[in-house]
Amino acid sequence: MEKAGGVPHFDGISDYARVPAHGEMLRDFARQHGKFLINVEYGPHASMYRTIEAPDNPRDRRTPDYYLRNTEGVVQSAVRAMSWSGSQGFSRYDARFPGGDFTKLDRHKCLFEYDGALKPAGVAYALMAQILDGLQGVQELKLRPELETHLFENAERFALAMWMRDGAVAEAAISPPAGVKAVDIMGNPLPAAAMLSGSTLWITGSRAQSGAAQAWLKDLALSSVVEVTTQTEIDAKTKQYVLLVRLENRSRHALPPGMCQLSPHAVRDFWIGGLPVPGIAPGRSAELRIGLNAYAGDKPNPRGADVEYSFGGVMLRYTIKSVFDLAPVMP
Repeated sequence: MEKAGGVPHFDGISDYARVPAHGEMLRDFARQHGKFLINVEYGPHASMYRTIEAPDNPRDRRTPDYYLRNTEGVVQSAVRAMSWSGSQGFSRYDARFPGGDFTKLDRHKCLFEYDGALKPAGVAYALMAQILDGLQGVQELKLRPELETHLFENAERFALAMWMRDGAVAEAAISPPAGVKAVDIMGNPLPAAAMLSGSTLWITGSRAQSGAAQAWLKDLALSSVVEVTTQTEIDAKTKQYVLLVRLENRSRHALPPGMCQLSPHAVRDFWIGGLPVPGIAPGRSAELRIGLNAYAGDKPNPRGADVEYSFGGVMLRYTIKSVFDLAPVMP
């Protein structure tokens, strides 16, 4: 279009920005030609109505934390796109009511439940729209290695979106500068002792307070909540490969009951969903045994997997390079 002389004949751009380089290309083009930029994205939205999901995908409707992970992922894609490209908005062009077959809502990438209510991702999008209304993406900030942070602002106010990298979970004392607000992905004010995870947190205030808020985040003290250790062995009775998972509570507070699962499907009976994890007192541990899809005598190909532990509204992800590597046999 540019080479053909079409630039004067359109007002703006609607495009993806899935990686920083793509965002920079869009940012440069929009600035060079004086065009506005709106990001657009697609993706599935998990339903909380587990019994009406697509019948050929039983795992989704039996995995309680599936919609948690789904909501975190789609909101982060929107935040990154706007930040990297410097855009002034985000549009879900495919958010529409489904037609006819209510067993396949997510097949149609719909933001609505069968009764018209918003799915969890839709609620998070609605909150994001309020926080970022009138703001424009500025850039991804490099405040500290543990946090991914993105800045948005206009002449009057700013917003920072942030979350923990690499599936980590940490505790932090939340005491932002006076006049600065901190809320979670669903708009709830953060408590004085908050869990930081892969879920988006919003820090907002007047533009004059942006520097103070960034300095506060840069110096924020983070402490470990859970230490995960794993070991693979062959069960003496069943001869099945078994992954032993140990979850140690490193926090000063008791952890509530939760759920643990292995993703992707390296487990034998993946359709049963996650395994319940009891509440864990400070300094104590919970141990789980997860049967894998291999038995003694098999030579399974090396395969990575993530231990996903959800508790108290957060999810911790621990990556195993090869889940079928057996622990050394002690003499």
